[in-house]
Amino acid sequence: MTDIALEIKNLHTNFYSQGRVIKAVNGVSFNLEKQNTLGIVGESGCGKSVTALSLLRLIPNPPGKIVEGTINFEGQNILEFSDDEIRKVRGNKISMIFQEPMTSLNPVLTIGFQIMEVLRLHKQLSKKEANDLAKEMLSFVKIPDINRKMKEYPHELSGGMRQRVMIAIALSCNPKVLIADEPTTALDVTIQAQILDLIQELQEKFSTAIMLISHDIGVIFEMCDKILVMYAGRIVEEAKLNDLFELQCHPYTKSLFDSIPILNDPGNIGGKKVRLKEIKGIVPSLHNLPEGCYFAPRCIYATSECYNKYPPTEEKFPGHFVACWNADAIIDNQP
Repeated sequence: MTDIALEIKNLHTNFYSQGRVIKAVNGVSFNLEKQNTLGIVGESGCGKSVTALSLLRLIPNPPGKIVEGTINFEGQNILEFSDDEIRKVRGNKISMIFQEPMTSLNPVLTIGFQIMEVLRLHKQLSKKEANDLAKEMLSFVKIPDINRKMKEYPHELSGGMRQRVMIAIALSCNPKVLIADEPTTALDVTIQAQILDLIQELQEKFSTAIMLISHDIGVIFEMCDKILVMYAGRIVEEAKLNDLFELQCHPYTKSLFDSIPILNDPGNIGGKKVRLKEIKGIVPSLHNLPEGCYFAPRCIYATSECYNKYPPTEEKFPGHFVACWNADAIIDNQP
């Protein structure tokens, strides 16, 4: 346990709307190891962001509520903390880079003020000390002309610069855990590569454990040590990076990997057009989940057992976990 930065057990987060219960996170369990990067992948609506917000107790109540589970950090369950206690952890020991910086940065406060505010709140620094450290953090994230940028407002910066500011704020208190919710979604490829390199560089400097949420398998491959695959609020597969790229044991994971475009696909030689592989069907409604496996209606391997009971999570290989009744058949069908 000394190597575990964050331990999540049986986490359930529901939303309540018009008399319906929406099970956004449905029994999620995993560990985030110190100084490692854990990737979470899955299509929109699978529960990735709600899981991240649950870890910082940022679920708005109403309509949402964490109804079950434990989130252990430094030997304590965060879910049992008072509001004052969780504020001392949030942004200090556990920080988050949100998906869209323009909705996270305050539009009427300068960049300098927003970084200094975090430092003065959590580290009780004087105004001058906070100002000096804020400039140092902007230097770490490679923002030029720091004195001028400190006085600018979010709308005066480019998307890449705003994301750098978000990283500076998130890392200003040297957190032990950093949650990055699709930190490069709205950025072009060149800026995306710079931001990812920056996060890796800062992780090495501050020895931070990172939980990275992304739709982009390429980003996950570049950044992560271990991967969780989520579907309809549950974890369906978990493995170390290289193990998962070598062998996918769940049909949903395999479908995700099969749908990645291949630029030098032999099928494209000679002018032939090859259709991209898609995952047929839609994600089930989270307020009306089926009895058995949630992926069964879209799965070519589904049997009657898949429709009757949700599969248990099994360790098929060392450190490689999967929740699928027919994982052996999927494994046998792969080269």
